[in-house]
Amino acid sequence: MPPVSVLKPVHGNEARMKENIESFFRQNYAEYEVLFAADEPDDPALPVIREICARYPHIPSRILITGQPPWPNAPNYCFHRLTEIATHDVLVTSDSDVEVQPSYLRDVVTPLLDPKARAQAGPGPLSMPLECRLSSPPVC
Repeated sequence: MPPVSVLKPVHGNEARMKENIESFFRQNYAEYEVLFAADEPDDPALPVIREICARYPHIPSRILITGQPPWPNAPNYCFHRLTEIATHDVLVTSDSDVEVQPSYLRDVVTPLLDPKARAQAGPGPLSMPLECRLSSPPVC
């Protein structure tokens, strides 16, 4: 399985944030990193994220402070900025209010191994060709 960069924009301390974020550090997947983006350095989500990252030092993780987004869709701006620091070519995006099972990355990435696949919308049979080029903002 190819290495993966998980991109997660965060904003505020949502219900079950700790459980949601921690579920991405419990993946049954050989090589991946978890990248977070927040608009401001004092975002209430960041202490929770730092605590979880410290508990899983074997999983590479980073936090990016983006500043106020110049785009109307703040999460899309965060995803765009996170692609600039992602180590791996396979990108998995997820909001902070998502909790996943330990097989999530394997379930999402496996369909991408099909040479005809370009994007995967969640685990399952839906796989659609989609070629996007990054610009400011991204154009698909």
